[in-house]
Amino acid sequence: MPKLLFVDRKIIGEIEGRTFTKQVSRSRHMLRIPMAWAIDASVFDSEIKKSCDTIVIVDRDSGKKYQVSVALFDKQKGIVDRGFGRQYFLTLSWWNSEKPVEQGKLI
Repeated sequence: MPKLLFVDRKIIGEIEGRTFTKQVSRSRHMLRIPMAWAIDASVFDSEIKKSCDTIVIVDRDSGKKYQVSVALFDKQKGIVDRGFGRQYFLTLSWWNSEKPVEQGKLI
């Protein structure tokens, strides 16, 4: 059973096995400058870094998945606070991504 992770009583993702997965909406959650995905710093430090090997971001808008190792995220991360608390971010160039599959064919 996955372990749900919360910030201010909102689910921000889940840990299943040694993978942290975060469901997002690109149009709402992606950093624009620089183009990056971000994770709450306190949750990363207290939960993800010590119990996960992989981070997966699932973009609900497109179905695209982004994946990176926790070690690489930790090594290359930047720090930002956009008014929602301190977050670590990793620019898109570091993420491996999968194109979404729609009805049996690649888009």
